[in-house]
Amino acid sequence: MRFLLVCASACVILLTGMQAAAAEGCVALTFDDGPDPALTPRLLGILERERVVATFYVVGSLVAQHPGIVRKAHEQGHEIGNHSWSHPNLREMRPDAAHQQMKKTDAAILAATGALPLTLRAPYGSMGHALARSFDRPFVLW
Repeated sequence: MRFLLVCASACVILLTGMQAAAAEGCVALTFDDGPDPALTPRLLGILERERVVATFYVVGSLVAQHPGIVRKAHEQGHEIGNHSWSHPNLREMRPDAAHQQMKKTDAAILAATGALPLTLRAPYGSMGHALARSFDRPFVLW
């Protein structure tokens, strides 16, 4: 089975002060803004057929609507990352509201998969360094 590291391009930026290391010859495959009830199941079938593992950065409100899709992705070995509850621009929010976006999504992912996500991705890649440092997990950009 081919395992892919979490990133969206050749460059990974973790805004928690950690250094990102790229594996030689490694490409990461990530998908944001789902799950989509029409597209995500088709994509999961393709990834399974090709024996490729990816990371899905999911929107919590959609996870709540389609938990079975997220559960299936998790069961197939894909990483599930937190992409906020309603896809707002976190930079434009109060810190407590941004944290609430991520906490609600964590709860939805936990309910669907039995596991908390290891990484976060800010919608639009938009957040400040102070906000990123206030979370207990790294933010992954593309």
